Amino acid sequence: MLGVTLAPPKPRGAVSYAKLLLRWRDAQRRANLDLARFGQALLALEEIQRDPRLPQLQRAAAKMTGLVPKFGDDLADHLDTAMTRGDSPDGKAALREALGTLAAYRRVLDAVPALADLEAVARRAVGGDLQFHSGLAAALSDLEAEVTARLR
Repeated sequence: MLGVTLAPPKPRGAVSYAKLLLRWRDAQRRANLDLARFGQALLALEEIQRDPRLPQLQRAAAKMTGLVPKFGDDLADHLDTAMTRGDSPDGKAALREALGTLAAYRRVLDAVPALADLEAVARRAVGGDLQFHSGLAAALSDLEAEVTARLR
């Protein structure tokens, strides 16, 4: 190439790392949204409306989104490092740390069995595609697979 100056290469996979984080954040957002929808649908049921414990049920429904664990920003930090460091030893180390963080997130999610139980109850009670637990678990599996593939 005569007289053409090429821009320095961007870190490999920057967009795909951003997509991984977006997938994870979207799964968390959807879990909270689905829990809120379930609470509203549950409170709209005629038998719930007639129940003398309606005020307590309303308070419980308002607290349901609190069942989704707070996972923190460790994953974002690891993926950001992996993105900027590329295939260097530091980049690979960040990916291994990301896998460890994903395993920790899975333990946190598994420590809230009520979330999976509530998802099953919600599907029976109001139907629909509610994913309080399964959406988060699927996102974790997808992320683990993606990060593992990048380590090869």
